[in-house]
Amino acid sequence: QLLSQWPFLFKEKWMMQHLERLLGFNLLVRLSQTLADRANLLYRFINSKASSAKPLGRELSAVNTNSPTTLVPLLMVFFGEEKELLFLPIHVN
Repeated sequence: QLLSQWPFLFKEKWMMQHLERLLGFNLLVRLSQTLADRANLLYRFINSKASSAKPLGRELSAVNTNSPTTLVPLLMVFFGEEKELLFLPIHVN
């Protein structure tokens, strides 16, 4: 029913436009800026907890800490979420 009444909400472009109108700011830009601004703080926090969580320590050692986008999978591991629920792994030949 929702799809038939609001089909534009199921397209990323229109959903982002709708959210910008509701919130008054571009969500993707704000999220990127916030992650970049707080990346070092989050990495330090996660690193302090890595010794008590082996999967977290493995994830932390495998990431590029210069990229704020690596925070999302790290935070998922920290909170015990399965990365496969958010990211589809693909293999490129």
